[in-house]
Formats: sequence, C-alpha cells, structure tokens
Amino acid sequence: MTDFGRRVAVGPTTHEELCDALALLTPPGVCLDRATETELCDQLETLTPPAYCLGGPNILPKTGQTISHEDHDDGYYERGWTDTERFTDNEDGTVTDNATGLMWIKDWGLGVGHIMTGGTYHQAMAFAVGLDFAGHQDWTLPNLMELNSIWDRGASAPMVYAIFDGVVWINSWSSTTHFGLPALAYLLDCFTGLSYEYDKTWPVGQGVPVRTAE
Repeated sequence: MTDFGRRVAVGPTTHEELCDALALLTPPGVCLDRATETELCDQLETLTPPAYCLGGPNILPKTGQTISHEDHDDGYYERGWTDTERFTDNEDGTVTDNATGLMWIKDWGLGVGHIMTGGTYHQAMAFAVGLDFAGHQDWTLPNLMELNSIWDRGASAPMVYAIFDGVVWINSWSSTTHFGLPALAYLLDCFTGLSYEYDKTWPVGQGVPVRTAE
C-alpha cells in the first residue's frame, strides 16, 4: 500500500464498490483501466488522499485500552488504527505518529530543552512556535484532540505512549481555548488522562511541541 506519511485505509469488498470509489476520486477526463480488482486497488492507492477511508477500518488511533470491563466497551472492540507500527522513531529526537501524520518531540525529560515545563499558556505557545529542532522550525502547540491522540488509555502514571521518554506527571497545555470562557484553555493531565480548563495566566503546565510530518 502506498505510504503517504499517513496511512491510507482502503477496504471496499466488491468490484462494484471499487469502481464506485474510483469514480469518486478520479479527476474528470481521466480514463482508468478497471479490468481487475487488483488493478482497481492499485489505482485507489494512487488516488486516495492521506487518511481518506473508503469502507476500511476506523482510521482514528486506538485509545490503547485492551482490557474489557463490560461487553461492547472500548477494550471489547479495540477499534482504531490497526497497524502495529503506529509510531516511527525518526532517530533525530522526533517521533512520527503514522495514524495522525503528526511529528512529536521524543524526549519529554526535564532539562533537555525541547519541552517547556511549569509555564503559562502563552509561554507554552511561544516556546513551541519558537522551537528550532531536528531541522524544523514549524512547531506549534497541539490542540486538545492532537494531544489526546498520544495519551494511552491502557497505561497509567503516565498515560502517554511508551515510545516517549522522560514523561513527567504534569499537565500539558493544549492550544484549545474554552469556547465560553476565552481566558481559559484546556490542559491534559499526564497522570489521570483527564482534561481541565485553566486560566491561561497560571504557570501550571508544560508545552509539548508538535508539527505535521511531511
């Protein structure tokens, strides 16, 4: 399957569904050979945009929860990204999440200089935006959904995927402002996995930079 940085989920089951999918994606005036299902799949992989799902598995990342506490709960189904190689260690101090196409700082340890700790919302934002690391200068502060995507609900203390090093039990600022109270922004707690709204001027969180991988 073609690697677009983000994985492509393509899973129609019949020849007709493949033809319909191609019809939706093929630019006007382009003629494609639709002789076999194998050829149709190859053509779909060429045309399908990153993270575009056609009748395939859920493209959202799994939560990490593998234990089922009740029938039909999250651990019962374990829906989500199924590729075993979800994260790629880029060997340059960064990690790429193949499910979301986001690149993260690998080492969250205190004193390494790539993560800001114990700061306000604006300090965390300024730190992330001003970071020059691993040859990239387009870092930013993750929104709440992006930050949530690397929280492992199958772990605890900290609830962050094990590929990340030096994670401390501290709130992480997101770039997401509270809709009704714009003086507040959301943080995620590395210990409990819960999100909270805090005053942007309180020095209570860390800044974890993120960028979109090429």
